[in-house]
Amino acid sequence: AGKSTFNRHLLRTLWQAPAWQRYRPGDPAPQAPLPVFMPLPSSQVNPKQLWDYYRHLPEIGGFTTAEIAILQRDYHTVWIADGYDELPNQAAPNLYDINQLGNQPRVKLVIGCRSQRVQALVEADSFVPHPQGGLADRSRYRVRFVAPFTVQQTQDYIHKFVTQHQNDPDRPKDWDVERYQKEFAAIPELQTLIDTPFMLWMTLSILPELAKAPSLAKEKTQDKAEEKERKETREIKESKYSQTSFGTTGR
Repeated sequence: AGKSTFNRHLLRTLWQAPAWQRYRPGDPAPQAPLPVFMPLPSSQVNPKQLWDYYRHLPEIGGFTTAEIAILQRDYHTVWIADGYDELPNQAAPNLYDINQLGNQPRVKLVIGCRSQRVQALVEADSFVPHPQGGLADRSRYRVRFVAPFTVQQTQDYIHKFVTQHQNDPDRPKDWDVERYQKEFAAIPELQTLIDTPFMLWMTLSILPELAKAPSLAKEKTQDKAEEKERKETREIKESKYSQTSFGTTGR
C-alpha cells in the first residue's frame, strides 16, 4: 500500500544527510542518525534481537561484535522495521520493549505496518513503549499514515511510468498516457485501486493485457455463435432429408 516504498524513501533520505556525505572511515561519529532497514519477515531478522541483524546486513557483509558495540556507544541510530503485519504466525511483539530500547536512548524505532493490522491489535500492548517495564508511555509513541495519491500525483506517476517503460520490447506501443487515461475513465472501479504506489504500478503493468481479454472473449463468443448457427443449419437440413425419406418409404 506504499508503506515499504515510504520506508525505503526514508532510508535514502537519511543517508543523504550532509553529515553522511562528508563522512569518511575513521572520522568521528556524525550527529546525523545511522539508518538501517530491517525487513521483519526475513529469516535473518529476529524481532527479539534486532541488534543481531547487524551481523547479516547484505550491503556490507555484516558487523562484528566489537563493531556493534561501537555503534551502540557512539552512533545515533534509526531502525526502520518494515513489514510488521507480515510477521509469521500473526505475531505482534512489542519491538521497543523486547529490545530494551528504553535503555538505549540513541536508538529510534520506526515500524511499518498496515493500518488494518494496527486496528486489529491493542496499540498499548504491541506498539507503545513501556520504559523500564512500567506503564505505557504515549509521549514516546507517534502514529503516521501514508496518504493516498492525489489526482495530480496519480497523473504524474502515469507519465513517469510510460516514459520509463516506453522502450520495453514486450510493451504495446499504443499504450501512452492518453490510452491509460481513456481506460481508467472507462472502468471507474479502477479509481479505488490506484491511490497507492504499489497498486498503481501493478495496474499500469497488467492493464494492457487485461484490455485484450474483452476482445478475445468477444471473438470466442462470435466463433461459438457461428459454429452453433452452422450446426443448427446442418441439423435442419438433415431433419428435412429424414422426413422426406420417411414419407417416401411410408408410401
